[in-house]
Amino acid sequence: MKKNYYFFFLFLFFPFTNFAQNWQKTKINAWDFEILLPENSQKVIDNDACVLIGKVDNTKYQVIVKKNQVSDANVLLKEGIDGFIEEGKDEIISNEKIKVDNYPAREARLNTFKGKKVIIRVIVAKNKTFMLVVYASQIDEDNANKFFNSFSIK
Repeated sequence: MKKNYYFFFLFLFFPFTNFAQNWQKTKINAWDFEILLPENSQKVIDNDACVLIGKVDNTKYQVIVKKNQVSDANVLLKEGIDGFIEEGKDEIISNEKIKVDNYPAREARLNTFKGKKVIIRVIVAKNKTFMLVVYASQIDEDNANKFFNSFSIK
């Protein structure tokens, strides 16, 4: 299952030329969620997955939504976090159980071996796994909180 997330992880490194400063509410009805994203964010949506990617300055904001193949929330949460970690290279700063809209979730903070900081929030709800990711050399905590706190499941 871990390899399934590598495709989406590549989007973290997808080059952007637009450095948007404004945020806009993005609602994806087909995937049951809404979130604030930087203006002019890119979207890739099909029947199997939904990926949204935005950037402010040098910080990337990403939403990945996939339909669940497994019903065990603990397995899905662990796989969601593990899919972003390069074992033996990345340093896990924290990995905590949380709730988002009363659904089981985990949030992890990492320092990558490439010198980047990553915050990952994984939520399991409505037969889907939602992964919210913030990635930068130095994370703007205010914008990261704006991004994470704006997420809601519909």
